[in-house]
Amino acid sequence: MAAGGNRETEARRYRMAEVVRETGVGRETIRFYIREGLLPEPERPARNMAWYSEEHIRLLRTIRQLKDEEFLPLEAIKAVLHDRDAHHFSDRQRGMLDRMRRRLRLQRNATGSGHARRKLADLLDLSQDELRQAEDIGFIRANATQLTEEEERLLTLWAEMRDAGLRLERGLGPEALRFINDAVESVFRAEVRIFSEHLRDLSDAETDALLNVVIPHVNRAFALLHTRRVRSFVNQFATESDDGGSDA
Repeated sequence: MAAGGNRETEARRYRMAEVVRETGVGRETIRFYIREGLLPEPERPARNMAWYSEEHIRLLRTIRQLKDEEFLPLEAIKAVLHDRDAHHFSDRQRGMLDRMRRRLRLQRNATGSGHARRKLADLLDLSQDELRQAEDIGFIRANATQLTEEEERLLTLWAEMRDAGLRLERGLGPEALRFINDAVESVFRAEVRIFSEHLRDLSDAETDALLNVVIPHVNRAFALLHTRRVRSFVNQFATESDDGGSDA
């Protein structure tokens, strides 16, 4: 009797074919995620045998959600998965995060859909290489035929920057903007640290204010400080140039 109970409580293990069936993720993609560190290595009792766990199933479902719903590139997904393991939120904070998730989803759904991918590419004169690079850095979803308004705006911003001089002929494409993702990750980690350490008891109204006032203001402050930093850099070298000219 006791032995039977132990078998029932033993953690379930999956073969690769079962993982594919449970998650809808292909074999090669799963192997790629393992190589890239998004998934842990499976248990390997023999050279040609591997057992996967419930944790693999959970992580694969999370990765699919982040790719399909949040359009994140793999580097950002890896950071998100790290955040899930690194932060231990209270039950109240998890409730706040759930409220924020629902409100953010409502905000996104309210904007409606943007153009079809092909139509927007034609309108903005985007090459296949530009679209591929935009996918690589997470501006748009891979192989999406219909773009969201957010994706449409990101592509439009790139096209405007390209027309201002960031051209492929100069070796510059959307890939050159990957540093923006790096900056976002740095800012976001600071925001998560503030949330986890200081914002443990926000009311519904305060949660709304965090989404509708605090985060937009952080975005505006970031833009202002970035402009200030560029201005100080330009002024520094302009001053040096002026001084050199006066000495001559």
